Amino acid sequence: LGRRGLARGSMPSAGGPSLPAKLLLVAAHATFWHLALRKGAAPALRRWVEARPWAGRFADVARRAAARAFGARLSREEALGEACVLASAALEHAVGFVLILPAVLLALSRGIPAPPWACALAHHGALCEAGHGAADAAARVWDAAWEPGGFRRNPPLLLRAVLCHHAAAILAAPALGPSACAPWHALACALHGAAATALTLQAASYSLDLTDAGQVRALRRMAGANAAVAVLARVLVFVPCAALVVRRAARAGPWQVGAVAAAALAMGLVNACIVADAVAKLLRAWEREAACRAIPRGAVAQAPDAKGPREAVKAEAPASGRGRGQAPRTQRARRRSSSGARCSRRRRSSAA
Repeated sequence: LGRRGLARGSMPSAGGPSLPAKLLLVAAHATFWHLALRKGAAPALRRWVEARPWAGRFADVARRAAARAFGARLSREEALGEACVLASAALEHAVGFVLILPAVLLALSRGIPAPPWACALAHHGALCEAGHGAADAAARVWDAAWEPGGFRRNPPLLLRAVLCHHAAAILAAPALGPSACAPWHALACALHGAAATALTLQAASYSLDLTDAGQVRALRRMAGANAAVAVLARVLVFVPCAALVVRRAARAGPWQVGAVAAAALAMGLVNACIVADAVAKLLRAWEREAACRAIPRGAVAQAPDAKGPREAVKAEAPASGRGRGQAPRTQRARRRSSSGARCSRRRRSSAA
């Protein structure tokens, strides 16, 4: 390729790997990441989660999240497996981030495009997402079409979101190749880092006990960090860098600019949905924390529901008579009272 071509930011169609060679690289990465994640990392993570005392809560929260976001109807075991597969994808994004980071740092520190070896590493970092996207899309389509209960686990909304998300990387990485410009490196590095952060924080939030005020504050901090990273990477970095990448891809050829423009459009839609979801989660976390702070010292907490924090209710003294409206406490009310006492003790200990 040569330093002169890189300095101009061009993306020539000649000089790099041919299109069949790029597709073979995508297939090789797809095979590797399918085996590494679905056969290695995800089962290991599931065994680790099942050994934790909060494994049941992790599975329940994952099942409710899948139903709320995509309408997927999962059993408890299926929800645990899907959550572990999704969380293990953070490993792929972390590897891609590390591979692209040298090209970004060298371009920023030296003020000139990265050397060819750094561009080659960055290309493989982008191919990590392309390969993983191809493998994940193929696995979900196969599961929905041929496996029993697959359509229940992979409803149409989920399949459309997965295909739209993965199509961006599958189209962009082969079209650009190792001759990609510095804006493409910055864009891919930012998206890899944001995805790794979001998947890790999401899996960690599934284990939180929202009856504890300290863990409610931890949820708000996680949601705030996720929203901040999403806005930084998926808006402030993505929008200008995507515009530069599409403009420079026009110099390479008609199919390259078409593929890159389609990838930018698909990824822009995905980014908008992810940022909106991250902001909504932050607002819900703020509401939970505010509700937890509003619980008075003499209040008890109801049993937690699937959508929000515990609601404070005034503790009633035992009725002395059996007149109208003065029925004695039932067994359910006694359970609420004991649960509220435990919640109050936890709040006082965390405050101390």
